[in-house]
Amino acid sequence: MAKDLTNEVTAVCAARSLEAKKIAMKALIESSHAKKETKKLFNVKVDMIQSASKLDKMATDYLLSGEGMKVKC
Repeated sequence: MAKDLTNEVTAVCAARSLEAKKIAMKALIESSHAKKETKKLFNVKVDMIQSASKLDKMATDYLLSGEGMKVKC
């Protein structure tokens, strides 16, 4: 069963600055049950993103993919 990451996704979406969103997104990634390699890959992706809206989308996609929705982030 996937871990409920709703609170972490909400934190990403509620963050006001790009840096705050990146910190919240990395916390979401670390809270997940993803494999070590997957977490490392997504942390690199987070560092490269320069758009707050893209981080919001990434957070929701990450949540859905953890629920087996086969979302490609």
